[in-house]
Amino acid sequence: MDRTLGFGQFVKRRRRELDLTQQALADELGYSPDTIKKIEAGTLRPSRQLAELLAQALDVPPAERQSFVRSARMPDVPPPDAPWDVLPPAIAATLATSGPANGPAIADSPVPSGSAPVTPQGNSARTDSPRPRVAQAYGPQSHQELQEPSNPYKGLRAFHEADAPDFFGRETLSQRLRERLDEGTNLARFLAVVGPSGSGKSSVVRAGLVPALRHYSLPGGLSPVTVDMIPGTRPLEELEAALLRVAVNPPSSLMEQLRADERGLARAVKRVLPGDDRIELVLVIDQFEEVFTLVEDEDVRADFLDSLFSAVTDPRSRLWVVITLRADFYDRPLLYLPSSELLGKRTEVVGPLTPDEMYRAITGPAERVGLQLERDLVATIMQDVSEQPGTLPLLQYTLTELYERREGRMLTVAAYRASGGVFGSLALRAESLYRGLTAPEQAAARQLFLRLVTLGEGVEDTRRRVLMSELISVAGAASNGENEEGALQRVLELFGRYRMLTFDRNPLTREPTVEVAHEALLRSWGRLRDWLDESRESLHVQRRLMSSAAEWLASGQQPSYLTSGSRLAQFEGLAAHAGDSGGVALTGEEQAYLEASQENRRKQEAAEQQRQTRELVLQKRAASRLRYLASGLAIFLIVVALLSVLALSRQAEAQANFTRAEGQRLAADTNTLLETG
Repeated sequence: MDRTLGFGQFVKRRRRELDLTQQALADELGYSPDTIKKIEAGTLRPSRQLAELLAQALDVPPAERQSFVRSARMPDVPPPDAPWDVLPPAIAATLATSGPANGPAIADSPVPSGSAPVTPQGNSARTDSPRPRVAQAYGPQSHQELQEPSNPYKGLRAFHEADAPDFFGRETLSQRLRERLDEGTNLARFLAVVGPSGSGKSSVVRAGLVPALRHYSLPGGLSPVTVDMIPGTRPLEELEAALLRVAVNPPSSLMEQLRADERGLARAVKRVLPGDDRIELVLVIDQFEEVFTLVEDEDVRADFLDSLFSAVTDPRSRLWVVITLRADFYDRPLLYLPSSELLGKRTEVVGPLTPDEMYRAITGPAERVGLQLERDLVATIMQDVSEQPGTLPLLQYTLTELYERREGRMLTVAAYRASGGVFGSLALRAESLYRGLTAPEQAAARQLFLRLVTLGEGVEDTRRRVLMSELISVAGAASNGENEEGALQRVLELFGRYRMLTFDRNPLTREPTVEVAHEALLRSWGRLRDWLDESRESLHVQRRLMSSAAEWLASGQQPSYLTSGSRLAQFEGLAAHAGDSGGVALTGEEQAYLEASQENRRKQEAAEQQRQTRELVLQKRAASRLRYLASGLAIFLIVVALLSVLALSRQAEAQANFTRAEGQRLAADTNTLLETG
């Protein structure tokens, strides 16, 4: 990189070397040509995110990309003898805090054409005045000029209690939820917040109800201790982990107590809370539908539901339970008597925002951090959203895109149109990120997102929380000698930076986990829907294989847990196409289970062949013995026949002799009579 050129000049020269027009470069980056024009003219300093995209589009050598990105944020061209990769401490500190750690908080900061840039203090600076040298940018004033308002919008992730200052539009519903807990009935300790996906259930509970409870206390002046959990595949263990997080003197385990009987939860709550009876626990169970989508053991599901019912109906209980439930799963708890009674009387429905609430949800966060909204922007957004259900995540993500594309502190209609609007921004960004990946990274992205989805049975697909180790295992199994794990990390970093993925830790094992930030991505991104549609049957087989492998490992790899027959044939078919472009890659554990089942089948086949061989030998021996017996019998019959013939001959001869003798005797008697007569 030529150190004597300004950043904009370098971008312009490099673009021309690659024979790219401003329009072509803008199309590749997903920005407007006006943005490229301002960067090259030096009137716009690109965000770190845009600088990274520029480095990739302009084929900046990898070894120089870091200094290229940092140089993009410097307020002036360095002198010829100043290295680009050495930054003033104040500027370096500012840039370090504006990186991707908190998501896409850095955004374009162009100024409207014909206007002067706006400083954080709101004063206009003349663009025709000489720009300061780097040496002049070391002081506090330039440090302030580089400061940017934080992003008050949350993208696809739900609001949390810490985000309450940015949570606008649900004040009425938050108050109504608190009033429901103050009704004083025998079921008042339970409340189900039900609404369609994307209606803001989790946000209104975490950033609306929970702060309200802390501020106003529980009914009767009780002080709340709040903790949240997501059921997952093992809800009792997740519940234990949640209780231990707030325990004053945490015991080594609560599982024995929780599993003892249906009153175990109430006793466990009393055990973890302080002795002061005025302190009670508020348990928030988010994504309650997981009890019915992820828990396979019916006994575990029933025990969990019974424990909740018993705890919230016990007059001595110190537990309050608030759940969030997707509306399309509302019928599932109704199949269980205790939960059906609770939901029948203690449900609050989350509907769409009213126009006034929508207006506050858009403008409130912006005003808090000093952002400005261009005339007609709010009306344009509200007209697009109208009363469409489940659009709040898309709205928040669109507002995040507007923040990234802002001009100074202004969110503009032009940026809104360029981003794709409420119903196109998420899909446009996801597709843009995907297209910017290398071929190995695209393959890793496909396998990643297929793993992050739980297939719906008669309902919409839902997101799935996955251990990082599972994803790394998939990448390793599908590596084929390539650095697939590195490709996976690149995909995770990129989609995480744009808040499409969330990262956490398993509360039980503390292992890192990954999850799609919201189901809105599943509905909006056409490529992901195509992947799911074309691989749905394979994914069903893979999930059966995954479940079988988990049971086999949990049993200590007992041979009785191995599969055979048609199911093994299905698993083999899945593995045979795992390396194909449309296949589903397997983890090391799944592959090990398949190989163990195949080996078990080979042993069974070998044992069966040996058995058949033994039977054949025995059959031959029996046949030979039978032949001997038949031959002996034949000889015996011949002898008997001969003896019979001989006996008959002798009998005939004796009869003849008897007849002759009798005739001679009669003749003799006759002669005697004649002589005497």
